[in-house]
Amino acid sequence: RGLQGNTFYTFRVFALTSSGLSQGSEPGKFCTLAMPPGPPKSLSVVEVEQTQLRLRWEPPEDDGGAHLEKYLLEVVDWNSPTERMTKEFSSDETEGIVDSLQGNQRYFMRLTAHSRVGVSRC
Repeated sequence: RGLQGNTFYTFRVFALTSSGLSQGSEPGKFCTLAMPPGPPKSLSVVEVEQTQLRLRWEPPEDDGGAHLEKYLLEVVDWNSPTERMTKEFSSDETEGIVDSLQGNQRYFMRLTAHSRVGVSRC
């Protein structure tokens, strides 16, 4: 736990007995596998119009050791959860417009980060 994805680590093994701590082993090296990225941070609405919103977010703190490929925004109508749309943003974008919305309507939005390894949690 707590290791970064796609990162090299060096380790040594010690034995602890009633006599004390042994000499360490020769250093061993390994590289962890890439993991899904962390979630985008600080998603916020920065501008509101009748049928569109401008959103802003920050990249994940941890890309999991793999290049981010894209962000995917899911937009769900609060009153009709089966009605949903998705909008894709490139990995270098941290702001985007969501349009084709209905005025005076509530929506649930979820933004995820995607890499070749997987999808972030929300």
